[in-house]
Amino acid sequence: MNKNQYLTTSLSLAAAIQLASDSKLLSVEKYKDRKSSFVFENTPDLSQIIDKFWKKELPLDALSYFETLRYIKSLLYQQEEGGMKYGR
Repeated sequence: MNKNQYLTTSLSLAAAIQLASDSKLLSVEKYKDRKSSFVFENTPDLSQIIDKFWKKELPLDALSYFETLRYIKSLLYQQEEGGMKYGR
């Protein structure tokens, strides 16, 4: 990973970034210990989105968030170990 990328293991944060940010989901990496990480493009708005999310100040439409969360989960379940690239 380089400075132009942001990695998180939080499923809920990944869904919020996917929904509220200009960042593109670059890949979902699955590891043998059943953990996964989500790699996003690091964009100028990303740090503010993350900060607002953790402070519970990020306004998101509940239905859109739920649908995005389901999409992110589907990437986890359909992918084999080793990681693959996904576009937004």
